[in-house]
Amino acid sequence: RIISRQGDEGIKIDGSFHQHRPQLYSGGYGMSYVNDLADFFLLARGTSFEELFNVDKLKIVRELMLNGERLFGYRGTFEHGANGRGITRKNGIFNISASTLDKMALIDPSYTKEYQLWKKHLKGSPFPVPGNKFFWKSDIMVQHGKNYYLSAKVVSKRTNGTEMLNDENLKGYNLPLGATQILTSGEEYKNIYPLWNWCMLPGTTAIQQADSAILRGYLFGTNEFAGGVSDGKNGVIAYEHDYRGVKAKKAYFFMNDVVLCLGAGIESSAPEEVFTTVNQCFFTGSMTVNDGSKEWKYKSGQEMNNPKWVYHDRIGYLFLDETKRNVCSRIQTGAWKEVNLSGSSERLSGDIFNLWVDHGTKVSDGHYGYMLVPDCTLKNFRSFVKNHTYEIVSNTRFIQAVKLKKEQIYAVVFYTPGTVVLDDGITLCADKKAVVYIEKQGEEFKV
Repeated sequence: RIISRQGDEGIKIDGSFHQHRPQLYSGGYGMSYVNDLADFFLLARGTSFEELFNVDKLKIVRELMLNGERLFGYRGTFEHGANGRGITRKNGIFNISASTLDKMALIDPSYTKEYQLWKKHLKGSPFPVPGNKFFWKSDIMVQHGKNYYLSAKVVSKRTNGTEMLNDENLKGYNLPLGATQILTSGEEYKNIYPLWNWCMLPGTTAIQQADSAILRGYLFGTNEFAGGVSDGKNGVIAYEHDYRGVKAKKAYFFMNDVVLCLGAGIESSAPEEVFTTVNQCFFTGSMTVNDGSKEWKYKSGQEMNNPKWVYHDRIGYLFLDETKRNVCSRIQTGAWKEVNLSGSSERLSGDIFNLWVDHGTKVSDGHYGYMLVPDCTLKNFRSFVKNHTYEIVSNTRFIQAVKLKKEQIYAVVFYTPGTVVLDDGITLCADKKAVVYIEKQGEEFKV
């Protein structure tokens, strides 16, 4: 059955699965759950128990599978923000098994084609149902293209962001604090976790002090304002960040196969630097960097300052404001035991791509603005940089607003009641905190 009350574990109406209080666990426990359900449905066939697995029950399972589990997966991997402490187990991140999908095709024959296309995707074929979804019970937004996956995970008083239990996920404090996942191959983060700098998780804004990443027990959200909107193709998710000495307003605008990330009102009284990390993943050995006047091929081991844009592993990164920025690849070392006490103490190393915004120390009113353009060639990304019509209308602690001028698409996050002029003749007012997405269609507006 659907478990409606927030805080109670089980299947949620939005297709996510909760375990260990209001914690997104569609991987791990949730994955085991759907695998077991497929087995039980088959075992019951032709027995007196079959009546318990009726059409209504099957519909719930189908929705959980196709509108939940499927959307958190990409090829052979899975949303690492939906795996709880399992993120720190070697080979602990994996997509659903092909055998489970075969079983579902038998159990639910009217949807055989859906399960078969999903199974083909596990082996590398394009994702069968591209689009955007906000899982409002779990504070996470996902975006699928045919050959990419993007997500942003936030937290609120309504959710438990992640956990450290059984001495696993020892450094996972930042995992639900605006973390993004950026995939084209699906191999970008495979077993990277002992090598990660856990103060520099993709998408997060955090103090660069090792102890600030240490997690003890559950991480329950303390902010009230967090949420998003989606029309199935595009969406916006945002939240008010106030954790471990850093305050910020953070928003993610998923619009036409691009995500535009904004941060404002960044404050910290700490003596350590505060970084917003754009990405930290395995380095493929090839990267192109442009500083606004010239372009060059990156040489491994360098640290380059203030790139205007960076292209690496079929992802383009474009900066939209004047902040201190850095990009490099560097050899990082670690052991599974450092993030999971039951893990191996063997020292591992890897060449890691790092791209970040340096807000400095004792930050006051810091900000950032950058775009992620997935699944593109270098040629196509160069063209995008020159010709895109995305604009930042506002990026303050009060209002963050973006427009896609050519398509007349607008998205706004109000952190306070306020007014914003989006275009000639288009003014949006809100009398309370809100997240709004608008498309102009002819002379009318879809809001």
